[in-house]
Amino acid sequence: MLGSFHPLSFGFVVLLVYSTYGSIFDNGRPLPTSHSGACAAYGPWQVGMSFFLVDAESEFTLELSLSQQSEQDLRRQLAKLQEGGDAGTLSRRLAAELSRLVPEMLDWDVKRPTKAQIAYARSICYQRKIELPEQAMESRQAMHLFIASRGRWP
Repeated sequence: MLGSFHPLSFGFVVLLVYSTYGSIFDNGRPLPTSHSGACAAYGPWQVGMSFFLVDAESEFTLELSLSQQSEQDLRRQLAKLQEGGDAGTLSRRLAAELSRLVPEMLDWDVKRPTKAQIAYARSICYQRKIELPEQAMESRQAMHLFIASRGRWP
């Protein structure tokens, strides 16, 4: 039997949880699925995969390999929600934890610039009498390129 996906929204990122409860939903509406587990709105899913992080904007899906104990704990929480629990509370807690963890788990080049990078870039801007480009503030990699060019931003 095909399990179900329960969406918990975090802005443009949606965490879909595969479980054995109910059917596949999109904002509470059942979605068409095939016997192979393919879902018209989200693509093919393999039975047995447990938890997914989905970015609907870029249509990218990442399987999350949680410990067996964490999966069991989360499934108990989902069962409680299906019995009338407050999904908003869980959604807010998950969003808060993801917001706290995201900066730490990103690859170095996509993380926000360090305070040292920003200070050095500002000193370059002061010396050259230029503004610090907003694009340089987007990531460590972008800031590195700005610093390496000594303020000669493309």
